[in-house]
Amino acid sequence: MKRIANYLLGLLALLLLLPSCKSNSEVEEPTLELSTSTLTFTREAGEQTLTVQTNRTESWLATSPKEGEWLTLRQEGQTLHVAVKPNTSAEARSTVLIVNAGGLQRKVLVRQQSGDPILNLGQTSVFLPVAGGRQTISYTSNAEELRVEVPAPASSWLSVTEAVRGSFTLVAQPNPEQTSRSTRLILTLGTTSRELEVIQEGKTAFILPLLSFPSRLYSVMSYEQGRGHYVLEAQPGDEDNPTIMRFITRSEVIPFVQYEFLSSSSPSYYHAMMLYMDEHLVRDNAAFDACLQAYGLVKEPGAKGAQKVLYKSTKAELPIHLLVTFFTGGARLDFVYMPRQPEAYKTFASLPMTRMHPFLGSRPLGIPGKKRADVRAFELGEGNEPLPGTPDSHDLFEPKTPFDGENTRAYLYVVSTEKNKIPKNDPYIDVVGGLVALYDDFHLGLWQDKVDGKAYPTHEFLTLLTRAGYPYLGQLKDGAQVFYNREKRLAYILSPAENDGQALLEIMVIYMNPTSGGSSIRYQLDHRRAVRSLRDELRQLSELHQLYRLRRRG
Repeated sequence: MKRIANYLLGLLALLLLLPSCKSNSEVEEPTLELSTSTLTFTREAGEQTLTVQTNRTESWLATSPKEGEWLTLRQEGQTLHVAVKPNTSAEARSTVLIVNAGGLQRKVLVRQQSGDPILNLGQTSVFLPVAGGRQTISYTSNAEELRVEVPAPASSWLSVTEAVRGSFTLVAQPNPEQTSRSTRLILTLGTTSRELEVIQEGKTAFILPLLSFPSRLYSVMSYEQGRGHYVLEAQPGDEDNPTIMRFITRSEVIPFVQYEFLSSSSPSYYHAMMLYMDEHLVRDNAAFDACLQAYGLVKEPGAKGAQKVLYKSTKAELPIHLLVTFFTGGARLDFVYMPRQPEAYKTFASLPMTRMHPFLGSRPLGIPGKKRADVRAFELGEGNEPLPGTPDSHDLFEPKTPFDGENTRAYLYVVSTEKNKIPKNDPYIDVVGGLVALYDDFHLGLWQDKVDGKAYPTHEFLTLLTRAGYPYLGQLKDGAQVFYNREKRLAYILSPAENDGQALLEIMVIYMNPTSGGSSIRYQLDHRRAVRSLRDELRQLSELHQLYRLRRRG
């Protein structure tokens, strides 16, 4: 008994020596505070931070259900880094991230603004047959809700159904009218909208090409196949030949319709052609004229029974004229694109190249001019030497002081060759027969049309030359544009040129002697062979010039 008592006394003494434990009320509770409860991001990728204040600094944890998808979390001491990816959706997105420390939780709302609404249509025009029917239109977008609005005037014959994400269906009633009818649907996705043209063919007995501008190749294909025509011939184009699409019709009288494009990627066709094997469908036919007038093509006054009849467009949105040429028993219809200058361009302050005029002569016209030695002496006085490597037929200079902004001046001389049969002792040998200048700014005189690929004089240059006494004369077969002063017998010839892929303006000045009769330039240029010869030399000059530049840089 005494031993038990001693054991209890010893145990009590040991307990007295141990440190006393705190009561439950004295245990340190966890703390957790965040610097913000909301993070807002723009649609771009970005990163923000928030501060985590806790007495559990070594054990706090942040998580989010969207972590790894478009949200990334990174803990660094008492800082939480929150990063988001770009939002390409047209809808805003949000999530919640949870910070946990010692059993305590705090929530942070993360929002990111929506991206730009994207709406891509596979087509800009829809073509429906005269009998009506259904056609499904596909599109791609980054949002769910697309609103398709049919203008009130067209709602009597056109409706929209089966609208789901990525497509909707058009339903058209039969067209009882002789002419086609059309409308423009408005497709809206958030702040983004697109127009979709819907054209339904009429009941007319006349077959016409797609008279909507611009009309790309896929639009023409859709239109022709939509009215039951089949591809008869397809010729892919190249640098020298157009892309041609010919469709066979269901009519024996109007067997085909043909379209020509500069290339398969051209914004529109520039020529459409068809044959009517019954001339009475076309000649002096009021119904035919009314059908064309519905599209804005109005017949020009002319003699009854004329061999050719012209219909001009009265609508700015349809830059197409129609030329009808009659043959025995039938007619050929040519729908020709009429280019229009798209914008205003800066041109020369005054008539260019006038300081070069005194050097120019003409052997055919007996006009004396300066010779090679005179040219070189003058250019040497200007600090210029002829570029090496050019043929005897011309000299080429890169002027240190341009006369009117040219980067190159060239003088073409009269030379004796086996082809021209000029005697070697002829007094005109070495006389300047042509002047050429090249300009870096192509639009000083020309503009390039995207539909037919041709170069045309700008309105500004045409006005300048006309006021200077050089009215527009016409276009050469190779596309060069000619302006001519009859009193001085001087011609300005504009052509596109190229150097190292850069488009240049090329101007040639020559003497020539047009005939008085005929308005066509083909008949007026009575020494066009000389012009062609000079232009051939100029092409050689441009090639040599380019080679010289490459050699000099090397």
